[in-house]
Amino acid sequence: MIRTLESRFTRAILCAALALPAAALADTVTVSPCDVPDEKLPRVNLDDAPDGFGPDSWQGPLARKTNWHARYMADGDYLSQMFPADAATMTIADLASISYWTKRDAAVPANRDWWLQIYTRPTGTGDAASWYHHRFISNYNEHGAGTGAWQQHSTGDAMTFNRNDSLAGAMSGVELTLADMIASYGDQEVMMFSLQTDSGWGGFDGFVDGLEISLVNGNTGVADLAGYPDPVTIDVVPQDVPDEQPPRIAAGDHPAGFGGDAWQGPATGKSNWHARYLANGDVLSILFPEDAATMTIADLRALSYWTKRDSGLPDNRDWRLQIYTRPTGRGD
Repeated sequence: MIRTLESRFTRAILCAALALPAAALADTVTVSPCDVPDEKLPRVNLDDAPDGFGPDSWQGPLARKTNWHARYMADGDYLSQMFPADAATMTIADLASISYWTKRDAAVPANRDWWLQIYTRPTGTGDAASWYHHRFISNYNEHGAGTGAWQQHSTGDAMTFNRNDSLAGAMSGVELTLADMIASYGDQEVMMFSLQTDSGWGGFDGFVDGLEISLVNGNTGVADLAGYPDPVTIDVVPQDVPDEQPPRIAAGDHPAGFGGDAWQGPATGKSNWHARYLANGDVLSILFPEDAATMTIADLRALSYWTKRDSGLPDNRDWRLQIYTRPTGRGD
C-alpha cells in the first residue's frame, strides 16, 4: 500500500538582506533582524519599545549571540546613512553623547545585558588586529538588576567604557568616561558602533532598542531596532501548482498568522509549487521586485515555513523546501 503524504503546509517566509531599508529621516535607520550581518538573528519583541522607538524592539537570540553594526564602509555602510556628512572622518573627539535602551526582567542576572562596542580604524601602527585599532566596551555589568522596565544608558549619565583590544582577552579594568576617551584617544577614527550579546548567554531574554549618537557639531544618528519589514505576501491556491497533483485543502487549519486554510498533501502523486524567476508568472519577482533578477545564495538571511503531521506518519516524510540555482554554462 502506498501511503499518501498527509502533512499540511502553508506559506513560506523568505527574509533576504538584499538592501538597506530607506531611512525614516536623514539621520535615522530602521533596522530589522534581517540586517544582522552574522551570528544569530535576534527575536522580535512585538509591540514593546521605549518611547520614540516603536512599535517593536529586539530580544536576545535563543542561542549564541546577536550583533549589529553601524559600520563605515562595510555591511552596507550604516554609519554613512546615520551620518552622511560625518562618517568618513568621524573621530572619537567628534562624539558628544551616546545612549541606548534595554529592558530586563528581574530573573536576568545583573551582569548580563546588551552592550555597546566602539571600534576604531586600523592605522598600520600598533593595531590590535588587521581590521581595527582599539576596541571599547560599555560597562553593561553595571546596569544593575533587571526591573522589567525600559532603562536608558547614556554617556551623559553613568555609561563608561573599558578598553579591550583582544577579542579573547581581559578588559583593562580602567573605566573610561567619554571625556576620558576623547582625552586619550580623540584622534582615532571611528570604524563602527556595535550592539551585541554574549555567545555564552543562550536564551538571553533582554530587550534593546534606540541607539542614539550625537556629535559635537550637532548632528545625530539614530538606529531604531524594529521587527521584520512588512513582507510582500501572495496568496497561493491549489490551481497555482504548475505540474504534478494539486494539494488538498486543510480547511480552517493553519499556523498563527497564516489563516484561514492550509495545504494538505495530494491524494495521489506529489505536489510542488515554485517561487521561480522568469517562469510560472515570475513569482520570485512578485515577492522580491527589486532583487529577484540578481538574487544569490549569499543574499539570503533566513527562510522558514510551517508543517503539521499526524503521529502516524513516518519521521522521514514531510513537506520539503528546495532551492535551485541558475545554470552558468559550466558544470550545470
